Amino acid sequence: MKFESFARVLGKKSEPEEEKKPEAHIEEIVPPRLRNEEAERIIQEKVDLQSIEDKLDTLRASPYESPIDPFNKKEGVVKAAARLVLELRDRLPHYETILSDDASGRLVSLLLKKIIDHKKEEMGKEKTEMFFLASGRHGSAAIDKSIRKFIGKKRKELGKTLLITEYIGTGKSIEKLTKTLEDKHIDFDIAALSIERLPQHYGDSEFPRHIYYGALGKQGLSFYDQENFGGVTKGEKGPHPIKSGFAVKSDVERARKEIAVVADGLENLLS
Repeated sequence: MKFESFARVLGKKSEPEEEKKPEAHIEEIVPPRLRNEEAERIIQEKVDLQSIEDKLDTLRASPYESPIDPFNKKEGVVKAAARLVLELRDRLPHYETILSDDASGRLVSLLLKKIIDHKKEEMGKEKTEMFFLASGRHGSAAIDKSIRKFIGKKRKELGKTLLITEYIGTGKSIEKLTKTLEDKHIDFDIAALSIERLPQHYGDSEFPRHIYYGALGKQGLSFYDQENFGGVTKGEKGPHPIKSGFAVKSDVERARKEIAVVADGLENLLS
């Protein structure tokens, strides 16, 4: 199967929009991003996307097994992950802590951690610490309070931090975490597999000044509400997710193997 170009993956309308110059007051605060043509050229040179997909196929019993597989090639997830790693490539080895926006952000967080830790090992550095936060679209004041308390308690230990999520839609959930991290004076960036609209189109939200993303679109939604692959769900009050009663062991194990395949295939982007 031939791979589509990034232009097709992100949509024919999204590329011109993505490269449109931001408004002046936004241009100064939104992290810089490679132009699509340059990003595609680098990825084609350094990553064998077809080989990654072929290896993922060998982990599936049949093409029809688990059609909601979060690494489903039809959703362009691997390509979005490649672009995210490329955008962060100079920064990844320097993060001391990862905060995973669980439960849906867990697999993306595990993927980036694997890439980060391998690079850190090459550099003789310690592995990155990771904490899983039961954040996102839950509407629980008790969980929000417990997360703020946890971050406040850990603030002196976090160091340079990467907050990882799978998808940003309205931006309301990630904005709450952003405000907490800023209030606690944490030095952090945000990594999202995909976002619904351009950073400059999120109004007065503060998170765009921290955001690095893989794709403009819904690719990250492949990971939403995937308890059987992530193995966890949100609790009722605590800051961390809890083990899911609906998780399927074989799916959880296969997801971890898929993460290893994708991580191995994308590590050349850091060289």
